[in-house]
Amino acid sequence: MNTSPDPIAVPRGGLDLLVRAALAPEAEARAAWRRWRAEHDLDTTSWSEVRMLAAVASRIATLEEDADVRPRVEGIRKFLWVHTQMCLEPAGPALAALSEAGIPVLLTKGAARVVAQPASAHERLIRDVDVLVPLASAERALALLCSAGWTLREPPWAVQARAASAVAGHHAWTVIKGRGEIDLHHFSNHLNRLTGDDDGLWRRATTRQWRGATVHLPAPADALVLAVTHGVRWSRDGAADWTVDAASLIDAGTVDWDVVLAEANSRVLHAALHAGLGYLRDALGRAVPADVLRHLASRSNDVQRAELSCYAAQPDPETPAEKQAALAMAASRAHERAGISAGVSSAGVTALPLATVHGALAPGDGMITCPIPQARLHDWLLVRWELDAAGLSAATMPAAEICAPGLVVGGGAGVLCRSAAGRPVVRYECQLPAALTTLRHLERLSLRLWSGTVAFTAPSIVPVTVTWHRLVRT
Repeated sequence: MNTSPDPIAVPRGGLDLLVRAALAPEAEARAAWRRWRAEHDLDTTSWSEVRMLAAVASRIATLEEDADVRPRVEGIRKFLWVHTQMCLEPAGPALAALSEAGIPVLLTKGAARVVAQPASAHERLIRDVDVLVPLASAERALALLCSAGWTLREPPWAVQARAASAVAGHHAWTVIKGRGEIDLHHFSNHLNRLTGDDDGLWRRATTRQWRGATVHLPAPADALVLAVTHGVRWSRDGAADWTVDAASLIDAGTVDWDVVLAEANSRVLHAALHAGLGYLRDALGRAVPADVLRHLASRSNDVQRAELSCYAAQPDPETPAEKQAALAMAASRAHERAGISAGVSSAGVTALPLATVHGALAPGDGMITCPIPQARLHDWLLVRWELDAAGLSAATMPAAEICAPGLVVGGGAGVLCRSAAGRPVVRYECQLPAALTTLRHLERLSLRLWSGTVAFTAPSIVPVTVTWHRLVRT
C-alpha cells in the first residue's frame, strides 16, 4: 500500500526547501538550506518563503556558519514578530467583548499556539486571528464586532455569498480594524461545514485567560487536524506556517492519535490528513505513527483525492470538473455525518411531488432563486426548473448553473420538452441529498443562465415553474 504523501498538497519548490531547513533533522536541513541558498536570492524570494525564514532563523547558525545573510534573516524574524504583535493587540479587546457578551470564543491555528506558547510568536507570522464561535452565535458575534468598530472586508464574491446565506455562504467572515484582522469562523475549516462537525473540538477544548478574555484552546489532536487540513486545503496559496505548528504539536508528544483518527473518520479527511501527516513524517522526520498513516491511506478514495487535486490547482473551483469534485465530497461528508448510504439508484425510483414554486425571469434577468423544501434526512431530492420556451429560439437556448450558497450542485444544457400543461419549456434538473441541504444549512437554490461564457439575460418576461420531488425506491 502506498503511504507516501501526495506531492500536490504539500509545500513545493523553494518553500519545501525552507520548511526542511527549518524543521528537518540537521543533516537534511543543512542540505536543504545549501540548495535554497544556491537557487534563490533573498532580495527576490516570495512572501511565502520570507514568512518561513522566521522559523529558519532560530537554527541558521547551525545551518551555515558565518552566513552573510544571517543578520537579514534575523531581521526578518524581528519584523514578522512585530507584525504579529500589531495583529494581536487589537484582537484582545474584541475577544474580551465577545466573552463578556456570553459568546464562547475558540482560537485556532497560529493564534491558539501563540496564546498557549507566547515564545512561538518568533517562529511564525500571524496575519490574522482565527476565532471560532458557536454556529448559533455567529450573527450576534459579527454584529457585536461591527458595533465595536470592526469592518467587514468583503470582496465581491463575499458580498454575494453573504447575501445568499450568512451561514452556508462561507465558513468564516473577515473583519478589520486598523492593523487588526479577525477571521470570525462559524465552522472551524472550509471543508467541514455541517451541523455537528465541531462538536468534539468544542468538547475537548481547554480554557485560558488572555488579555482580558476567556478563550478556548483546541486539544493537541484537534489543533493538529485543523493545522494540517487548513494547510493542505489552501496549499495553492503557498503558505507553510502550518508545518511549524504541526511539527511543534507532534514534538510535544501530547497528541491523542485515536482522536486524530476519529476526527478523520467523522470529518472524512483521510486523504488530506494522509498527505499532510505523510509529509511531516517523510520530509521532516516527525514521529507520526505508521498505523495512523496506514489507516488514513486505506480510507482515502478517488473522490477525496479529486477534491485535493481540485483545490491544489485552483483554490476556488472554476471548471465543471472542479465544481463536481467539491460537490461530491460535500455530499459524501453529509452522508457520513447522517450515517446513511451515499446515493440512490435511478432504477426502481419514483419521484413523489413535494413542492411547486411559480415565478418569472424579468426582462434583463438571468437568475431566479427558490426556497429548498424541508425533507427527511435520508431523502434524495429532485428539482426541475421549467422555463417557458415561447419566443426562445434554439440559437439562444441558455445553459444553466444550479447553485446553493457555497456550492454548485448541477447544471448544463437545457432540454426542450413540454410541460404537464402541454406548453413548450426548457427544462433543467438535478438531484441532491437532503442530508446536504439540511446539515449544511442550505435554504435556497438559484438557477443562473449563461449564453456561452456570457451571462444570459431574458429578452422579456419568462415564466418559470420549479417543482421539487422526493425520490423513493419502489
